[in-house]
Amino acid sequence: MHLINKIEPYYTNFTLTKSKAEIIECEDCIATPGVAITPGFIDIHMHGHGGVDVNFISSEKDLVKLSTMFSEHSVTTFLPTTVSFPIDKLAEIAELAYYASISENKRADIAGVYFEGPYFIIENLE
Repeated sequence: MHLINKIEPYYTNFTLTKSKAEIIECEDCIATPGVAITPGFIDIHMHGHGGVDVNFISSEKDLVKLSTMFSEHSVTTFLPTTVSFPIDKLAEIAELAYYASISENKRADIAGVYFEGPYFIIENLE
């Protein structure tokens, strides 16, 4: 879970019940009115951020960079999204996403790849 305010995220361990949130362990807890408690966000459709375009990534490091940027905004999981491309380009992006997803350097999880397109026709994939 993440504690979110407009200034900076604050992370801690806690248990949420129907009636209250109970802090399990916290060394430097500060009471801050107006703070929201939320689970991490999941971005299911994103083409890029911060100068990284999923469609033109050159290595898994580009997706690891995206995972770091997203984690700074409480996104814990995301799906890199492509545009309609030839199958070899889509396969290349999927392979890079796989290697980024198992990287020890990633911060937000990569749940898969969203292959965007109006439709896929088998004959056009060759």
